[in-house]
Formats: sequence, C-alpha cells, structure tokens
Amino acid sequence: MACHKALAEATELNIFAAVPHSPWHRASDENSHGLIRRFLPRGTDLSQYSQEQLDAFESMFNTLQ
Repeated sequence: MACHKALAEATELNIFAAVPHSPWHRASDENSHGLIRRFLPRGTDLSQYSQEQLDAFESMFNTLQ
C-alpha cells in the first residue's frame, strides 16, 4: 500500500490501514481467521484438497457470516 494516498485520491475512496500488531483495529478479520482455522488449522497442506473441495469450503465460509 505504498501508493495508498494516490489510490484514495484517484478512486475517491477512504482507505484505512490498521496498525500492525493491533488486532482490535480489524476485529472482523480476526473473527474470519478464527472461523477458517476451525476447518483448516495453521500448517494445513492445502494440496491435499481438490479445487472443488476448496470452492465448497469457500462457499460455506462465506455463508456463515
């Protein structure tokens, strides 16, 4: 995000950058990561899943929220 100011001006969007190591600034991200980790623990080898399985997981995850 080195050019976030230029991007914000060009798109007329407000851009928020969370402070590193401050998870309370991005609570929804932290919640999402927790939900993902229930199904895919850290270190899981994703190559053991087919693309169809990963797509099904993605669809299920996106409907949980």
